[in-house]
Amino acid sequence: MLTIEIDTRGVATVAIEGHDGTHDYTVLPARPGLDDWAYVVERVVPGPAGEGGPHRVALAGATWRCSCGAWKYRSSGKEGPRGCKHCEAIRPLHAFLQRLGPREAV
Repeated sequence: MLTIEIDTRGVATVAIEGHDGTHDYTVLPARPGLDDWAYVVERVVPGPAGEGGPHRVALAGATWRCSCGAWKYRSSGKEGPRGCKHCEAIRPLHAFLQRLGPREAV
């Protein structure tokens, strides 16, 4: 299940489970680029080594990709195009937003 919290500024926060527990990440639309859709995902409280983004999670055609290190290593392995936890979290959020209407409404 995906839990989305939206604050009074309209910033969405999504809980993403990782190897070191569950952490909240903000999700914002990314600047337009070559991708069909893109989001910036950033951990609200960075980890001790500064991990947590920001990461660009993008959809081009039917392929999700992420700028995080895990995606780079996993995307060509057994997990295939699913890649990383950021892609896994954004995929249902993106599907929900698509049901709401065009990007301008986001």
